[in-house]
Amino acid sequence: MLTPLHYSTSELSLLEGTTLYHGAIQRREASKLSSERAKDWLVSAMTSASDDQIRLLLTWIGEIDWHSAWLWAEDGYASRSFPPQVAGWPQGDEPILIPGFDALNHRRAEPVTWSFREPALAVFTLRRAYSQGEQVYNNYGAKSNEELCSSYGFVEPDGPDDLLALALRSNADDAAGVFYWPQNQTEPPSALLVRLREHVEPTAETGRVARLLLEVQVMEMLEKMLRQRRKAFRLTQREVEDAVPFKNESDFVRESVLYVIRTYRDAQASMLNKKIQWVQAELDRLLDELEHEGWTP
Repeated sequence: MLTPLHYSTSELSLLEGTTLYHGAIQRREASKLSSERAKDWLVSAMTSASDDQIRLLLTWIGEIDWHSAWLWAEDGYASRSFPPQVAGWPQGDEPILIPGFDALNHRRAEPVTWSFREPALAVFTLRRAYSQGEQVYNNYGAKSNEELCSSYGFVEPDGPDDLLALALRSNADDAAGVFYWPQNQTEPPSALLVRLREHVEPTAETGRVARLLLEVQVMEMLEKMLRQRRKAFRLTQREVEDAVPFKNESDFVRESVLYVIRTYRDAQASMLNKKIQWVQAELDRLLDELEHEGWTP
């Protein structure tokens, strides 16, 4: 399995300095708790059973590596599930498995449709013609490499749907809000700018100069965020560049996982650099406008 749920210690360390690393740690911890709760419940429910098949299952549970089996099942479910609406159930229900729908590989922008048809049909519709012998694809939707890696264990080189995730807290006690800045979007998310403006000390000044000065402070905070993120990212980048596949009794790095991690990180590094360049250019523009207004530091 190639998702971060199944990374070795060394493989996981190669994600340090990225948002995918923190997401992987949280998911692994949650999976461990779910695994333990499920096993405890199952053993408790079957202990008093008299059926021979159930006793055999109970013995089997005690013999296998339960946590590894749970991770395998969880990954299989998460990577092959579909929205409940495809089966006619409410959007808030749990994702579902549909035999057959999950048999196809993913290709971005492949024209397919998932739909529900009364009374009880999940319909997969191909929106283009295929030649004899040509592979038929599914389309998982517009997903960043971070999501593709986390959910499916692969990435798309130069993925057009890639994005940079930025976390910002209103204060130390609040959960961080996460804002997504797509690589093909020049300006930062408007919601992030709104949140940053809330961090600027209010002033009694009004007028164009005051508004420009506010935006300068916002851009300076954004630049600081991005530079701190890049600094943390670079702390482990050399380790990733120097890494080689290996395997010993207690640890390993697989070549396929190393490729996925490098592809993901290369795109993240490129986006960080481009976003910082944009902020610097925006600061220059704002300062030029302030100078035109006659403002001096």
